[in-house]
Amino acid sequence: MDEKNIKNEITKIFQFSNSQDELFDYFRIAMDHNINDLALYKTLLWNKALSVDEILMFTDKICREIPGFCFDIYLTVAKIVDSNSFYGSNKDIAFDYIKKAAASKKNSTEPYESVSEMYNKELNIPHFDKIVAFFEEGLNQVKEKSKLCFILARIYGKVGDIEKGKNCQKRGEEYLEKGE
Repeated sequence: MDEKNIKNEITKIFQFSNSQDELFDYFRIAMDHNINDLALYKTLLWNKALSVDEILMFTDKICREIPGFCFDIYLTVAKIVDSNSFYGSNKDIAFDYIKKAAASKKNSTEPYESVSEMYNKELNIPHFDKIVAFFEEGLNQVKEKSKLCFILARIYGKVGDIEKGKNCQKRGEEYLEKGE
């Protein structure tokens, strides 16, 4: 079978298979054939037959084998795990993968946007103080510091801390004036 047919077969299995064994086997085939297709691996990770632990195992293997995919894969996994979170059970795991994404592409604000979307005020998951620390650390690394401040201002607004929200908004405006 040629490479295109192999890839098409793997894609079909990743989309429709309900068998973990089959998914593992075809993942191994994809790795053995050095298939570097981000969309293919995202398809695998979104397969409903996989448990969170299996998703994390595949994620670690993909990122070891194809380091250039780490940022996108980590953000995808955070979304998947968060969407599978019942009563906040997996939000901390999702947050860990968002932090991994931020570490793999230090100048991007996208991981911080993801955290603001997944934060659950009622359950305080991920813990608010950890989110603030993550943002403060990010200010030392991202290019668009203003954007980070504006996102953090919205998060403060979610928890009702209007004063800190205003301070972040003002800080963001100052960064924006500097072009940061």
